[in-house]
Amino acid sequence: MRFRTALAGMTALAALSSGCATTSSSGDQVANSVYATHRIAKNLETDLGPRITQLNETAAELTAKVEASETTTRQLQTKVEENQAKLEALQESLDRLATVIYQEFGRSGPRSGAAPGFEPPVVVTPPAGGAEIPPAAMSEAPVPEAPPAGDAASNALTEYNKAQQAFLNDDYEQAIALYDGFLQRYPTANNAANAQFWKAESFRKLGQNETAIAEFEKVRSNYPGPDNLKAAYSMTRQADCHIALGQTQRAIELWTDLVENYPLSEVTDQARERLRQVRGN
Repeated sequence: MRFRTALAGMTALAALSSGCATTSSSGDQVANSVYATHRIAKNLETDLGPRITQLNETAAELTAKVEASETTTRQLQTKVEENQAKLEALQESLDRLATVIYQEFGRSGPRSGAAPGFEPPVVVTPPAGGAEIPPAAMSEAPVPEAPPAGDAASNALTEYNKAQQAFLNDDYEQAIALYDGFLQRYPTANNAANAQFWKAESFRKLGQNETAIAEFEKVRSNYPGPDNLKAAYSMTRQADCHIALGQTQRAIELWTDLVENYPLSEVTDQARERLRQVRGN
């Protein structure tokens, strides 16, 4: 507005000076100067006007983008906080499951402040009177390590934990169905061997000893090796099933096989004790 007012003033001055041009030669010079100034001002207005408009539009667009970015940032922050709350709730649930499973099999929980995955050595006392041997080495199953990134791993862990929860709730038929679905969809998952073991254990809990024997055999055949504690514990469970079916000789063969092939297993001494009890020496 000021620019245009000044321009109008210069135009008027040019007209006034033009009217007096006949009286003085110096007036012509002033008129020419005013006219030249007026022309420069008009050129500036013509050249700068579109640029100023474009700059204003660009500034408006940048402002809108900044506001949109701030909105997106707030939304992301909200999601991060929600996910953090979910993770904390999941950790609490896993901690409760760990406590229950340790109590279920007569073991103390991990030491407070211990490094992840570390547990103090457990002294196992052989059961008296033929009491069943708890599969303590399998008790880490309800608290698996964090899976690698990816939807498949996350889904596998969720399904496995559902099956574990059903087992802890003594809903063995539901647990069998969930373990079976997990094994069909994730046969190579980190917890596949554990899932097979607990599926077999669920059958044993239901008193279906013959089926349980066959399912425990899958743990041995699918995950063989002298360092495989899952296989060793499966053998003790198979022996328990044979005892329940009155097949003492087969139980003796399994205990003997365990002692010979898994000498460093946590249950080897227990197998020796069970052999001594059965043989009466």
